[in-house]
Amino acid sequence: MFKFPCEIVIQFVLPAMRKEMVMCLKNEKKLKQREIAKILGITDAAVSQYVKGKRGSKFQFDDNAKKKIKEMCVRLYTHYKKHEKDHNGSEFMTDACDICKELRSSKALCYLHKDLGIDMSNCEACMDL
Repeated sequence: MFKFPCEIVIQFVLPAMRKEMVMCLKNEKKLKQREIAKILGITDAAVSQYVKGKRGSKFQFDDNAKKKIKEMCVRLYTHYKKHEKDHNGSEFMTDACDICKELRSSKALCYLHKDLGIDMSNCEACMDL
């Protein structure tokens, strides 16, 4: 079976990133699920699933990535509070992409491919992106 690196990111990494952000907003900022949903542009039900571990639990970030996600989340919250009416989060897309690039360069996606039973022993695709 073959999966593009971006498929792995979409299926595992982005949900895990959203889960980290949900938990940051819930635990650090003490927000209710409805406000978290509004800030992140997701449904209340999705927030509930992240909190309960039904989404975003198939990939674990290292401490460095968790720190960067938390920093991004705090900046996102601050921006939302200042610009609530025109908030769309676009300023933070590059932050998420940078975290993804770091995961690729650290071979984290290679390990995820391996965990999925996909032989990528001679692959350097993520290194070349």
